[in-house]
This record gives sequence, structure tokens and C-alpha cells, in this order.
Amino acid sequence: MPSRRPIVALLLAWVLAAGCGGDAEGKNAYVDDVQAAQRTFVTRFDQVRRRLTATSTLAQDRATLASFAQITGAFDATLARIEPPAGVRSQHRALVAVIARLEQQFERGRVGLQRGSAADRSIVRTQLSSSVDGTQAQVTRAVADINAGLRG
Repeated sequence: MPSRRPIVALLLAWVLAAGCGGDAEGKNAYVDDVQAAQRTFVTRFDQVRRRLTATSTLAQDRATLASFAQITGAFDATLARIEPPAGVRSQHRALVAVIARLEQQFERGRVGLQRGSAADRSIVRTQLSSSVDGTQAQVTRAVADINAGLRG
């Protein structure tokens, strides 16, 4: 399975424009909360990502995808609990939705591996790779919208 490093790097590179415009304290608290959630997600994601190897078994891949789904779900739930500033609520909801869809893709991949054939494994890897690529573009758009709202 391709490395999930690009999405992790994108999340790490997230630069929110805290303190620009009104209510700098609220914006800073929002940014702090999101960054704390990010750090936890990235740490756990990287730990699990290391389990994916060319020699991992089907059972190991299923367990790894289940872990990815759980970690992404926890990140999604944490983001959903964060109260964004009024000017970026819809943008924040859009980001949460993107992460929730990624969680669903990992879970679908795990279920897709139930069949267990080499062809199924290849299909799941291709679908997940495509899904992560699409997620990266969606996260980029959501973060740009949040940044614009925070500067607004």
C-alpha cells in the first residue's frame, strides 16, 4: 500500500492564520485545539503506517486498515468536538466531513480484504491510494477556506 505520508505532511503543514482579524484569543484557542488533535493523529498514524510492508499478510493488512479507520475516526471525532470561531464553522464542518470520508474508505478497504485474494488486495490498494489522493485535495481546499475565514 502506498505511503500515507503525503496526507500526514499536509496536515502537519497546516498553517492557520490565528490572530488575524477580530477575536484573536478565540482563533488562537481554535488553532491550539486543532493542532493538538493533529499531533495525536500524526503520531498514531505514523506508528500504524510502519506496519504496512510488502511482506505483510492479509490478516495483518486487515488489522492495519482497521487501525487506520479507528485512528482516523478518533481524529474526526476530536475535530467535531472543537468549537471553531463563528467565521469558519462551515469550513470546519467541511474539514470534519473530509476526514470522516477517509475513515470510511479505510473501513471499506478492510472489508474489501475479507475476500482475501491477491486481486482483491490489489484492488483495495488502488482504491485506497486514489481515495487518499482525493482526500489530500479536499483537505487542501478546506484548509484554504479556513485560513481565508480566519483572516477575514
